[in-house]
Amino acid sequence: MPKDHPQCGLLIEDAAGSVFLQLRDDNPSIPFPDSWGTFGGQIEDGETPEQAIRREISEELFFDCTGAMFYERYYYDNYWIYMFRIKGDFRASDFVVEKVKEGSSYRWMRSVLRSARSITRDS
Repeated sequence: MPKDHPQCGLLIEDAAGSVFLQLRDDNPSIPFPDSWGTFGGQIEDGETPEQAIRREISEELFFDCTGAMFYERYYYDNYWIYMFRIKGDFRASDFVVEKVKEGSSYRWMRSVLRSARSITRDS
């Protein structure tokens, strides 16, 4: 049986094929501490996955991801994760990461995206 609240995540890919990821805090009480993952989070009651990813990315990066497209959905650890993807000519300066209160670091990483599952966890 899925959790009450599924999750959502966003793959932010630049023109060179790098993906913008966050290093999760090293707090042992959170899922996958001190691991790299996508930005995103919990889908709240009454939200669609699309609404949730726009809200989460606005809260976490102060960025409007309205152009994000659905990428894949998968079942993980008893709940659904909805992944979205946005590609563009992005730079780190497009995101206001210094105001973000989650994660301990952020970085563009070069990656071949075969599946979002290879780089995402419960975000």
